[in-house]
Amino acid sequence: MGRLPTRVIRVGSAREEPRLYVSNNECANYVTLSHCWGGVKPLITTTDTLEARTTCIPYDTLPKTFQDAVMITRSLGVEYLWIDSLCIIQDSVDDWAKEAASMKDVYADCYVMISADDSPNPHGGCLPVYEQPSRQSFVVNTVGPKLSKICHRIGDAQSIDESRSTLNQRGWCLQERILAPRVLHFGQSELAWECPEMVACECQTVATSLDKESRYKAMRGDHLLRQAQGSPKQSLVGGSKVDILLWMNFVEEFTRRHLTFNKDILHALAGLAAFMEAVTGAEYVHGIWKRELAEFLLWTTHKGTT
Repeated sequence: MGRLPTRVIRVGSAREEPRLYVSNNECANYVTLSHCWGGVKPLITTTDTLEARTTCIPYDTLPKTFQDAVMITRSLGVEYLWIDSLCIIQDSVDDWAKEAASMKDVYADCYVMISADDSPNPHGGCLPVYEQPSRQSFVVNTVGPKLSKICHRIGDAQSIDESRSTLNQRGWCLQERILAPRVLHFGQSELAWECPEMVACECQTVATSLDKESRYKAMRGDHLLRQAQGSPKQSLVGGSKVDILLWMNFVEEFTRRHLTFNKDILHALAGLAAFMEAVTGAEYVHGIWKRELAEFLLWTTHKGTT
């Protein structure tokens, strides 16, 4: 159970309208939504609409992805949902800066993150219409007394290929996915589950295509962030070159992705960097780890590039 962000959506029951709730620093389970804006302006909160949002956010006015997120949150038995466009005052520079600085806690402390993988914009929805994957079980002879089961999947495995998803092209998504303790991926044709311990998909086969970023998850789950509470601090730089390589791999992957506003680059990296600072004791300064300043300032060009 994490500390609630500054504002969350109180989803209520199916008989109630959602509304924006201003927290009082209390602890409670909440769900986050990772989604694409896709060049389409979603429903937002502004200084003019803030008061009205705290009274009611009519369900019918929400774009389809937000409606699905509310429904999923209710189904999970969780009272609160965090959506960036509604929980951050979009026309307030001060509020945006404050909330961007605490983004690491928003995702790291959530109960689970809903990932609208294949929704190109807020109107695409989390739950596309799909046919249940065909499953057939066969008992086969094996060495020894144990029984085994073969699951034959019909169709293209790209339905669980996170690397092809619309959301996975978005820069902010990488940080959100790494920081969240659990992720529910809503793909083209099925649901997938991701956490530091396992990845599984609805058709009961192992979703190996989601393992692409397991090395980034290691930064969070294995030797760094999982031991953030009460563990001796370790040096990100000098103490473990593996940590440097992990960070460099993360930045390389991040820079391949799309950001609507290039000015958001450091903000979109800041959440994970702040987590690593807290765990390792290393100092992060404008995209560079201070104790390895000279190394991180090195650069080179590749043949055929400009």
